[in-house]
Amino acid sequence: MQSVIKAVRHLRASMPERKLAILERHLFARNRTTLTALGQAYGVSRERIRQIKIQVAAEVDDCVGPEIAIIAATVRRRAGPLIDEAGLTSLMDDLFESRSLDDPSTDLARRIVETTLGYDCVHGVCASRSAREALGGLKERARELADDVGLIDEDALRATLTEERWHGLFRLMTEWCGLAWVNDRLALRYSRKAHAKAAVLSIGRLATLAEISAESGLSRTQLGSALSDTSSVARASKTKWGLREWVDDEYKGIVAEIMERIEEDGGTTAVARLVRELPKKFEVKESSVRRLAGTPQFVVDDGNVRLAKNSEVVLRDINDVVDGATEEGWPYWSFQVEGRHLDGYNVTRVPPEIADALGCPRNGSIKAAVSRPTGCGRVSVNWRLTSISGADVGHVSTALRRLGAAEGDRVSLVVVDAGVLEFRRQVQGERDQGAAAKSRRPTGCG
Repeated sequence: MQSVIKAVRHLRASMPERKLAILERHLFARNRTTLTALGQAYGVSRERIRQIKIQVAAEVDDCVGPEIAIIAATVRRRAGPLIDEAGLTSLMDDLFESRSLDDPSTDLARRIVETTLGYDCVHGVCASRSAREALGGLKERARELADDVGLIDEDALRATLTEERWHGLFRLMTEWCGLAWVNDRLALRYSRKAHAKAAVLSIGRLATLAEISAESGLSRTQLGSALSDTSSVARASKTKWGLREWVDDEYKGIVAEIMERIEEDGGTTAVARLVRELPKKFEVKESSVRRLAGTPQFVVDDGNVRLAKNSEVVLRDINDVVDGATEEGWPYWSFQVEGRHLDGYNVTRVPPEIADALGCPRNGSIKAAVSRPTGCGRVSVNWRLTSISGADVGHVSTALRRLGAAEGDRVSLVVVDAGVLEFRRQVQGERDQGAAAKSRRPTGCG
């Protein structure tokens, strides 16, 4: 190697500036400067730089070509067709021993060897020219074998390899192609869906979110959305998930199951059937079934339950549910700020009469403008007749922070008009005044 470095040093010293720039910045550069850029730097055309490049390459070949070819062949035999980038770097370090790469001639000699080797390093793996031919169609075959979340049958992909020698290099091949390993399963790429389904497959049976979370490392919140959005995964009960092929009857939620049985029975079903079937089949509480059957979405009469008609959903007068009115005469309802509201969670237990006054349709949602405090985006108002906690208002954190509200403060949600509301932070005097006004309302009147 010392003789090669010495020859490169002589070559560098003998070259004029322009040739040396082409040699070091283009021919054997790790980050190549284009021929066009070099032409602009030296005031000549790209074609002229290309012609000089051919001359420089010939001079390098005459100077160290045969020796470099022998060295490169030796390194290729040791490295094999595929090697991780760190391993190839280690081989090159051994080849150049402790010689300092701060020396321009040593650094250039190393780059000439690296270029001659012909390896292409991608995703931390270096592939020879022969390996790249084998790798050419591997990713395409992986795409063809991938399931709905990108998981790939490893055995099926291995079976597409035509030569036995590649089987021992399979892991490196997948890494070069940019494929991912998720829970020891091969995937086109990392995603929460792939991670969640891989965990279910690893468990191999119906499992709870807690079990899948422990296997995958994903939070229950992340898992809930990932599993729900995966067509090949189904919910077997309130608590357990599995592959769709493992589940005889998918659990859609208590409300959906009640509606399904109402439809099955021709528009009315017995409460007794609901409390007999649903808790046992889907691991839900009987009390939850009864509570949801008693929401405004349904009508329970003489032991039977049916869907409520719009005319049967009765709302109170808004004055009976609000905490008072502003000086402008606008009704307001108050809530205590919790830390979760400041972190982006919805304000719940909003009276449905408030949602109705804001123009939110039943079993629907709207985006309402915030006129106070200013500079806030729209908030969401959501009203489901099946909710046991009334309506809710989301995206309130910005408004609360602009008010300077802190955990424990009371804030008024003011109905200005349909689709328009305000948030006002209450002071102690306003709280007392509102409470007094509420206590003065007449009760028991016909």
